[in-house]
Amino acid sequence: MIEAIKEIGKIRLGKMDEVKGSEILESLVDDPPNPKKEGTKLHIVILNYDTFDRKVEVDFEEIKEDETPGKYLWMGTLPGNEGQIYSTTTNLGYLLSQVIPNLKERLPKESSLSKGMNRVVNSLFYDLRLKGRYRFVLDIERLGLAETGYTEGLKKRVEDLKEKGAKDSDISGEVIKEVVLKVDEFISKKTLLKKKDIGLYTLKIDGKLIAQDEDYKNIVAREKIDSLFGEKKGVCSSCNQFKPITDRPEFARARSALGYYITDKVGFSSELSGDFTKSLTLCKDCYKGLLTGEVFIRNKLSSNIGGLNLYVIPRFIFSSGRPGQNQLEKWADYIRDSFNSAKSLTGLRKFEENLEGYKEFEDTKNSFIINILFFKSEKRGIKILRLIKDVPPTRLENLIRTANKIKDIGDRVLSESNQWYIDLQTIYFLIPLRSGKEIEHRKILELYDAIFSGKPVSYRFLIQQFVELAQVYRFKKVKVYNVTYNIKKPEDLKEEEWDRRFRESILRANLTLLYLKELRILKGGEGIMDYDSLDVDEGMREFVREMGYDEPKVAMFLLGCLIGKIGNAQYSPESSSKPILNKITYQGMNRNKLIRLLNEVFEKLTQYKSGGKPLLYYNEGLFAECKRLMDKNIGEPLSDQENVFYVLSGYAYATHQAIIMASQPKEAKPEEEVKANG
Repeated sequence: MIEAIKEIGKIRLGKMDEVKGSEILESLVDDPPNPKKEGTKLHIVILNYDTFDRKVEVDFEEIKEDETPGKYLWMGTLPGNEGQIYSTTTNLGYLLSQVIPNLKERLPKESSLSKGMNRVVNSLFYDLRLKGRYRFVLDIERLGLAETGYTEGLKKRVEDLKEKGAKDSDISGEVIKEVVLKVDEFISKKTLLKKKDIGLYTLKIDGKLIAQDEDYKNIVAREKIDSLFGEKKGVCSSCNQFKPITDRPEFARARSALGYYITDKVGFSSELSGDFTKSLTLCKDCYKGLLTGEVFIRNKLSSNIGGLNLYVIPRFIFSSGRPGQNQLEKWADYIRDSFNSAKSLTGLRKFEENLEGYKEFEDTKNSFIINILFFKSEKRGIKILRLIKDVPPTRLENLIRTANKIKDIGDRVLSESNQWYIDLQTIYFLIPLRSGKEIEHRKILELYDAIFSGKPVSYRFLIQQFVELAQVYRFKKVKVYNVTYNIKKPEDLKEEEWDRRFRESILRANLTLLYLKELRILKGGEGIMDYDSLDVDEGMREFVREMGYDEPKVAMFLLGCLIGKIGNAQYSPESSSKPILNKITYQGMNRNKLIRLLNEVFEKLTQYKSGGKPLLYYNEGLFAECKRLMDKNIGEPLSDQENVFYVLSGYAYATHQAIIMASQPKEAKPEEEVKANG
């Protein structure tokens, strides 16, 4: 993976030996913040410290994805306890306190920027008499942003906190909060922008933008790269050349996935000691390539599935398909959209729309493979969740073909609908993951690993997940599971909407089993029977044939179909509950529970009526076939959870078909079922 990232970086930078430290920053700029609501716009607020007239001026402009990061050198934020030096930030407090003093200490004293910062500190900042980066803060009384006497009161308060033993960081933090509130009010008054409309802040000194100052760029470049390299020479772990090297590449400072991946495994450490300082040595060129490649991948080759973030990292096998520097961005769009075409139906449609523009790359698919890196963003950087290696682009095409085939089957045996398109996004919402439990991600990531790599998937594991999913919807437990990504306001859903999601998830689960079987990675669950001898209507027969049910599964399925018909009779617009569903034990049903459930079903079939006749009158053949297969197979080795899954599958199928029939022209509708009297 590391070599793949470096190769991307080398293409991005061009000739490595011609690149100077400050020139690399353009490749390391970050993506600008995105607005939380679709259609809204974020702005960058520009504070100008005027040291001659002793005032702060405010300007702003709309954040533009292609212009703002480069113009203002938006580099993100240094993690953890690092002293902040970036003049463009999301945290206004940094610009009102530590950024200028921290930069001033690093700049050449004769530089114009250093002199400007000295003027800022001397004329616009207040000395809190604290240590290090906690010492200075913007003097808001001097600037007319606070009432007269504020500074004197602040001085006394700081002294009181010191006497009580408060830490410098806590004292500074308390003061900065107050200052930020006052400056926020000032910005709002001058710009008419609300806090939610602001994405970034940046600094000018006497009208000159800090981010475009060459001395500033050199400081940031040194912070990123140059300070790591000194006199020490050795063999670079990446290029194997004897050069000046660093054995402490600080990838975390660039919010990189690289450092976290290397130090995640003790096997990478020196003599398996857990000491990682000697596990990777890099020369400056390779380090630049890795940093630049990783930032490019983060900005151009990132994606997500449900709540999981990921990078798509191509690795070249043959040089013939390697894009040039001018082609790299378009080629990255092609790679990302290719992946997204297998991720979701929306992604597939976008890829097809852009296919004409990607034709030049279609013939290069055999020249590279892709690595898929799942990760989680944290305060101190990135935590790696899973790396899936060496996925050929043809695998993505296979996933799309399989998804199309399964949809065709779903359209035929259920109804025409895009919800029968099984893709990576669909599967994410079928595997229940408890919110806040990181270990839960392993379930879905192992499944994705199997799908991409062709590894076997346990049928029994999937049945357990699908039964748990049924409970999530049946008992409305979505708030503690990942399915909340699909349900914004669970409390607003009506009972009939819960039931729709309940049964549709079960039907999609059946199609997912078929999808994995078609990929030839489903381990277990095989079965077959003589479907022609099955005494049910043609629609049911075709469904169980396509799903590959055997007799024990069909027995449970037919029992579920009968439950569906009873549920339809119990349903009314006034009361959408279906008490018959309470007779199912969702944790699992053994032989005795199934027998009791069958008796309950028989009783309800005689109790509820349609067109003046008991439901059993219309479903006598179905009940007889269900009982025949149950009597024959009740001892067959379906697990308790399998029994529940296939009963629910029958319920979902029968209810879905009833709704489809009800939507047909009036003459095609069946007679309405009504509750029995008493």
